[in-house]
Amino acid sequence: MKKMIYSSLIFLFSVSLFAQVQIDTDWEKTGLSSSLPSWFSTTHLERGLAYNHATHNVYVVSRNGGTFIRIMNSEDGSDVGNLDATGISGGTYALNDIGASFDGKLYAINLAIGATSFVKIYKWDDDSDVPTVAFNSDLGGVDNKRIGDKFTVYGSAVDNSVKIFLADATNSKIYILGTADFGETFTLEETIVLPASSFGSTPSVFPIFNDDQLEILITNSNGKSLAAYDLTGTQVGVIPGSIVGTGSNAVMAVELNNVTYLTTFQYGATTENARLVLVGEDPANAVSVGQTPSIFSVTNTNGTGDIDISYNQDGTITLFVLSTNNGVGAYTISAPQVTDGLFLEPFSEIANKQNTNSGFGGDINIDALSYYVDDTHLYIGVEGKLNTGSNDGIALFVGLSNLSGQGVSAGSALGAVNGGGHVFGAGASSFANDFETHYGFVVNPGGGATDVYIDAVKYVGTPAGQYLGNANQSGSTGTGPSTDGIFSANSVSFGFYNSMPDNKRGWEIAIPLSELGNPTSSDVVELFAVVVSSTGWFSDVTVPGNITTGNLGENPNFSTLAGGPFHSFGAPIPVELVSFNSSVVNNNVNLTWTTATEVNNSGFEVQRSSDNKTFQTISFINGKGTSTEINHYSFTDSELTGGVYFYRLKQIDFDGTFELTNSIEVNVEQIPTSFSLNQNYPNPFNPVTSISFSVAQNGLTKLVVYNLLGQQVATLFNKNAEAGQLYKVNFDASKLSSGIYIYSLQQNNSIITKKMTLIK
Repeated sequence: MKKMIYSSLIFLFSVSLFAQVQIDTDWEKTGLSSSLPSWFSTTHLERGLAYNHATHNVYVVSRNGGTFIRIMNSEDGSDVGNLDATGISGGTYALNDIGASFDGKLYAINLAIGATSFVKIYKWDDDSDVPTVAFNSDLGGVDNKRIGDKFTVYGSAVDNSVKIFLADATNSKIYILGTADFGETFTLEETIVLPASSFGSTPSVFPIFNDDQLEILITNSNGKSLAAYDLTGTQVGVIPGSIVGTGSNAVMAVELNNVTYLTTFQYGATTENARLVLVGEDPANAVSVGQTPSIFSVTNTNGTGDIDISYNQDGTITLFVLSTNNGVGAYTISAPQVTDGLFLEPFSEIANKQNTNSGFGGDINIDALSYYVDDTHLYIGVEGKLNTGSNDGIALFVGLSNLSGQGVSAGSALGAVNGGGHVFGAGASSFANDFETHYGFVVNPGGGATDVYIDAVKYVGTPAGQYLGNANQSGSTGTGPSTDGIFSANSVSFGFYNSMPDNKRGWEIAIPLSELGNPTSSDVVELFAVVVSSTGWFSDVTVPGNITTGNLGENPNFSTLAGGPFHSFGAPIPVELVSFNSSVVNNNVNLTWTTATEVNNSGFEVQRSSDNKTFQTISFINGKGTSTEINHYSFTDSELTGGVYFYRLKQIDFDGTFELTNSIEVNVEQIPTSFSLNQNYPNPFNPVTSISFSVAQNGLTKLVVYNLLGQQVATLFNKNAEAGQLYKVNFDASKLSSGIYIYSLQQNNSIITKKMTLIK
C-alpha cells in the first residue's frame, strides 16, 4: 500500500482563489432542491451513510417511523428499497451508523451509552441478506462509555484484513476490532487510550496504513480540531481550527492521482457539506482545495452527518455526503491540470534531493523534480520553497532528445545570455551543466512575500532570454511571456505555492509541446535544478546530485564536479496504451491490453484490488523495450472467489519510472453448488428486475411468477439447467399493475419461493 502519513494528507475545505480540485454535482436529494425523499426526516433521524463497492449502492440509516436502512442507487439517488432489519434491537438507538468492507459486506452499529450497554454490530452479506450479529459486547463494562455515533469499517473480509474502529466519546478511547472468520464475527484486538478530552461529540476515526501496517489514526469530532495519533495514543499532528473548522466530524482519507486527501463532513448554516485540504510537512500549513455545495435548508442542531467515497474507473472519485435534516448528495471529484504549485495532478517524480545540504539557509530549498506529459503540454514540478527575505532563486534546466545537437553541450557556458534575467544575465557567465541543455528557467521572490518572478532562456540556436511574468506565492496561475519571444505570447503557464517550512509544494510550469520542437513518444526529457543567487552564486542544493564540499560559488562546471550526475535520467513519454480490457469465464478473469508504441518499456505489473484503492501486484509481464509496432498482451487471474475486483497496469521503464493505468472493474460470480433462488434486484422495481438461481443437479427447471391470487403471470425459465452454473433472467413487468408478486423455482420435488414488489 502506498505510504500515507498525516503529514502528507489532503483535506476538503472552503472554496478559495486557488482551489484546484474540480467538484461536479452528480445528484442531490435535499430539502434545498425540493427533492428530499419521503422517508427522510427533518428531525435528526438520519446520521449514518455508507457506499458499497460491490453493489454500487448507497445506504442511509434512519429512525423515521421505525429503524431501517434505506438503499439508494449511487448513480442517481433513486430509492432501491430497504435492508432486512429482522432481529435488530438494543441500545439507545438500535442502529446509528453503517459501513461496508472493501469486498462488499455491510456492517451497522447501534448507539451504546453507559457501562451496562452492549455495543452491537450487525452484518449483511448482500442487499437481500438477513442480518446476523457480528459483535455484541459491553467492552468490559466501561463506565460512561458512548460508542456508535460513528464507526469505520476498513479492509476486506475475504482475507481477514477487515477491521472496525470505534471511538468512545466520553473516555477518549479507540477500540479496534478484528476478525478471524472472514468477517462473520469480530473480537476486540486493541484499545488505544488518547489524552483526556480528545473527543468532542460525534467522534470519527480513520486509519492510515503504511505497507499494510496500521501507523496513524486520524480523529475528528464536534468542537475539536482534526488530529492525528500514533498507536501509543500520542498526538502527532493537529490541523488548526482556522483550516478545518471544529464544526466538523466524519473524516476519511481518499486518494486522487496518487495524492492523498482527507475529507470531512462539516455542518452549519453556510456548510452542510464536505471539505478537502492539502497538508504537507507541517499540518499548520494545510491548504484548502475545495468543498462540495452547501445543501443547508434546515438547521442541523446535533451537527451530525456522514461521508463516503467511490473510486471510479476513470480515475475520479465520487464523494457521497449525508447531512442530517437536509438530505444526501453525490459529487464527482477530479484534479484537472492547473499550474498552481500544489502538485495534485498525475506527476511522476524523476529526481529527488540526495542529502541535507542547506545552501543559502533553511528558508530556500529544493526537494524533488517531477514531470507529466499529455497530448499538448510538458508539465514540470519543482517541489521546494523560496526565501521571501531575499531575491535568491531556483534555476531549472531542461534537455530534450528531439533537440539533440541544437542546444548548449555539456561543459559549455550557459550564462550572460542576451535578455536573460537573474542568474542567466549575471556577471558570472561560465557555469555549465553535465548534459546538453535546451531551456533554462529561474524563479525568485524579489525579496518579498507576495509575488514570484520568472525568467527564461532558450539555448536552441543563438541563446536568448525573456522575462515570462509573475504570479503570487499563494498558488495563482500566471501566463507569459507578454509578447512573442523565445516562446509565443502567453503560451507558458506557471504557478508557485510558497509554504515555509513546507517542501511538498512549490513551482509548476506548463509548456506547449509545440514550443519545444514537438517531442514524440520516442523522446525523453532531462531536468536539473539548483538554488542560485541573482549574481550567479551557486549553492550546494541541487536536484539531483550530491555536493559534499559546500556552496559552489561562481561558475561551477557540473560536468567535472564530484557528486553527479547533475541531471535526471531521461524520462520518456509514457508507453502509448491503446486498449485494456477484461472478460470473465467462470471464476477466471482474462485481461488483455495493446500498445501502439513503447520506449524503454521493461514491462507491466498486473495489479488487483477489491476496493479500487488498495492494489496488490499479482504478476509481471515483460514489455518489448522500445517498439513502434502494435503489441498485444494478456494475463489470466484464475480460481477467484465471487466478488467485485478492480485491475490496473503499472507500466515500468528500465530506469524504474512508471505510469499507472485507470482501473477496470470485473464482477466474478461465485460458482454455485446448491439449489438456490436469490432475491430479485432491484427490489422494489419498475418495471424490470433481475432474478438469479442455481441448481444442485442437472434437470428440467422452471422459474415462474404468480400474483397474490395464485395466478401465473409469467414463465421466465422452463428448460434443463446444469449444476454449477449461475443463471440470470430478467423479468419485465411493464404490462402488470403495481403490487406484490411471488416467484418460484421448481426442480423435481424441490421448490423455493420469494416475494418481490412492483412499484409504478
